[in-house]
Amino acid sequence: FKYTENELLEINFENARVTQDTNLNMYVNKKRSAGKVDMVVALINACYLLMQNEIIEAPITWGAIEL
Repeated sequence: FKYTENELLEINFENARVTQDTNLNMYVNKKRSAGKVDMVVALINACYLLMQNEIIEAPITWGAIEL
């Protein structure tokens, strides 16, 4: 993963704590994290949407009804 140097993003990654549920799904746990993790969560969401749009090619409707 390549990104422009960003000290705040690196701090967010250092703060992030991940938990797993019984199905082995992983989550960034904001309550257990050592500080702000908003940029990490935003990056995960952006990568998921990119993967869904470009790799899986599933249409994203954002809950809107297409006419």
